[in-house]
Amino acid sequence: MKIRHLSLAALVCFAAVPVVASAQVKKAGDGYLLRMKFTKGLALRYGMTSTVKGIPPSAMAPDGTITLTGPFSTTVQSIKGPNATVAVSIGPMLMNNQQATGKAQTRTATIDSRGKAVDKSDTGIGLLLPEKPVKIGQSWSGPLPISSGTMTAGGMSITYRFEGLKKIGGKQLAVVSLTTSPDQQIKSGSGTLYINPQDGFTQKMTMNLVIGNPAGGKPLTTTINVARK
Repeated sequence: MKIRHLSLAALVCFAAVPVVASAQVKKAGDGYLLRMKFTKGLALRYGMTSTVKGIPPSAMAPDGTITLTGPFSTTVQSIKGPNATVAVSIGPMLMNNQQATGKAQTRTATIDSRGKAVDKSDTGIGLLLPEKPVKIGQSWSGPLPISSGTMTAGGMSITYRFEGLKKIGGKQLAVVSLTTSPDQQIKSGSGTLYINPQDGFTQKMTMNLVIGNPAGGKPLTTTINVARK
């Protein structure tokens, strides 16, 4: 079914993008400097759940809801100066507890310590950190490349806003809010990224999206939750 494949591709991509990099949070004057710390061989593993509501009812989704679950990982393959080549692997995925994809899909990108792709033709891996230290409440913007294997949907803009350090679930975390700008596919989106400043890695992420329905009718609503294992 067309919508099934469309939703699957989009959700796998969206869930992976915001959390595939590690970031250090350091005090710098009256602000904080956010940078990625690369260690060769570093492997981060996450679990994610994406729930879509509003699709046409079917045998797979009698109530018009599908839930995708599965793992993804990011591995630092090599480091050259301030840059690192990182492999991102996504899947295999389950849809409503049934196999949705076979092998994991993997792509690589070479990025700098902000997460910016070294090769201008590359989409990077998603998270883009600010160029300079940011104070609490300050924002920065950048493209949100959506990629998984050979699937890409770049061009969407996202605004990051540093909300400060907060104690959540007994852990001190750096909190970054995320807001998307509308494009042809995404009507609206917002979420929160939580970074562990002690070890420099993303702890978890939540995001809510309103996506245009390719079958027509009301938009689809998507809720995404990601957590480090």
